[in-house]
Amino acid sequence: MTDLPGVLELEFAKELIKAVVAGGVELVRKVPALFRRQGEAREIQASAELDRTEARLAAAAGSGLSREIVVQEATWETLARGLLADHPELAPQLQQLTREIREALEAKPEGFTVYHQRNEGGSAGAMGPNATATVHNYGGTAQRTGGEMR
Repeated sequence: MTDLPGVLELEFAKELIKAVVAGGVELVRKVPALFRRQGEAREIQASAELDRTEARLAAAAGSGLSREIVVQEATWETLARGLLADHPELAPQLQQLTREIREALEAKPEGFTVYHQRNEGGSAGAMGPNATATVHNYGGTAQRTGGEMR
């Protein structure tokens, strides 16, 4: 990571949202505690915002998901920027948490599953706990070729 102003906040937001989209919500539960220095009410607000982020990303689909990812990244970048403006001494903790989230996503710990579903000509169904769907809808009729839907 670099020391350029704003880069840490941006990297944090991107990794946080990647973890939520990938179903690694348990990885990000440390985030609200960072806001404790701004007061207990701010920590509670950050926890509620994380819940809203999870719900909005889970509800988004198709091109709406891409848009929602951008919205949520901007939200968390702004929250992190405010946190560091009030408490610049928290930069090392924010950087460490960002690193932990990134490493956990790269390691894909046991029980952390990402499902990719390609759905042609219909809508995606429910997947299951700790799962996300990457859906590419190309239109037309689905054809099975060698065990893979095309």
